[in-house]
Amino acid sequence: MEWTNRQAPQLSLKTGAAQCQRARRTQCETQAILDQGDGRGVCMILTDGVDEGSLGRRAADRAAEAMVGAYQGLKPGEPLERQTMQILGSAHRAVQALNEELLEQGTMTTGASVGCVMSRGGRWSFCSVGSIRILLYREKVLLQLNRDFLLSTEVESRDLLAGKESEIEPEWRKQVTAYAGMESLRKLDWAGELLELRPGDRVLMMSASLYEAIPEAEWSWIMNAGAPQTVADQAMERAKALCPDVRGNESVAILQAGDGV
Repeated sequence: MEWTNRQAPQLSLKTGAAQCQRARRTQCETQAILDQGDGRGVCMILTDGVDEGSLGRRAADRAAEAMVGAYQGLKPGEPLERQTMQILGSAHRAVQALNEELLEQGTMTTGASVGCVMSRGGRWSFCSVGSIRILLYREKVLLQLNRDFLLSTEVESRDLLAGKESEIEPEWRKQVTAYAGMESLRKLDWAGELLELRPGDRVLMMSASLYEAIPEAEWSWIMNAGAPQTVADQAMERAKALCPDVRGNESVAILQAGDGV
C-alpha cells in the first residue's frame, strides 16, 4: 500500500463514535469529534486514564479539555502533522499540571493514554501515546498504524530480539509504559508525514481493550456493517457479547472518506 500522495483528492468525511461503561464505577475515557464545518476537516480525540476510578477520570477529562482548546486555537496554515503533535502536547502539559496539584495534596499522581487523528484536504495525520490504537481499514484490510506503549509489547519485542521466550505476569501485561503526564515522557508515536485518504478508507481510533476483545477475523464483517456510526455501535455490541465479564470501559471513533467501504 502507498500511504502518501502529493495530489490528495478532496473527499467528504463522515464520522461515528461509541462508548461503553462496564463494571468500572467511573468512566475513565473521554472522546470528541470536532468538525471544521465544511465537511472536509475533522479532528478526533480519545483519552483514557491509566488509573481506574476518579484519578483516571480526572486525567482523561483534563487531557481532553486541553486538546479541544488546542484544536480551537490552532493557527491557519500550520502543517497538519505538526498540529497533531501540538494537540497531544497540550494534553501532556494539562495532566502534568494536574499531577502538580495532586502532589501538593499529598495524593498519588496519574496519567492518560491519548490519541489524536486529524484530516483536512484529503490527507490525514495522527499522534498518540499510551494504549490507544489507531488503525486504517483499506481494501478489506485492517492495519494498525501506531505503536501502543504496553509493558507486554516492550518485553515481548526485547525477548524476541534476544531469542528468548517472554515471561511476564498476567496482571502486568497491560501496564502502560508511556503516557501523557509522565514526568519524563520521551516516547510517543506520530505519523511524521501526511497520509493519503482514499475513497472508502476508514480510520479508527479505539481503546486497546476493544480491539483485543474482537477476533481479527470478525473485524472485516463489522467494518462492512454500514455507516461509521453503525460500525461503531456494532463493534461495541460485539465486544460486550464476546467479553461480558470484562471490567474496563471501551471507546471507538471512526472517520470515513467518501461513501461506501
